[in-house]
Amino acid sequence: MTNMPSPTPTPKRSEVIAYIAKTFEPEGPQVMVKAIECFYSESGLRWNAQNTNTNGTHDGGVAQINSVHKMGVEVFDYKANIDKAYAMYKRQGFRPWYGKLCN
Repeated sequence: MTNMPSPTPTPKRSEVIAYIAKTFEPEGPQVMVKAIECFYSESGLRWNAQNTNTNGTHDGGVAQINSVHKMGVEVFDYKANIDKAYAMYKRQGFRPWYGKLCN
C-alpha cells in the first residue's frame, strides 16, 4: 500500500475494542459485540492491517476500509477508520465486510 504514519502512541488492543464499543453502542449490545468480532476477523484489530484485493483495490486499518472510499493515510488512524466503518454500517449493515464473523 502506502507509507503509513505511525500513531503516537500505537493504540493497545483494549483501546481499539473500547473505541469500537463506544462508536457502535447506539446500535445496542448485540451489534456492538458483532462489530468487535467482525473487525477482529477482518484485521485482528490491528490499526496497521493492510490487504491487496484481486481487483487491485486495497483494504486498510482495523475495519479494513477499501480504497474506493478514498480515506488516504487516515485509514490507518484507528478512530477515523472505525468512524468510517460505523457510517458504512449505518447505510449497509455488515454487508461491506467478508470476515467469517461479519455475516
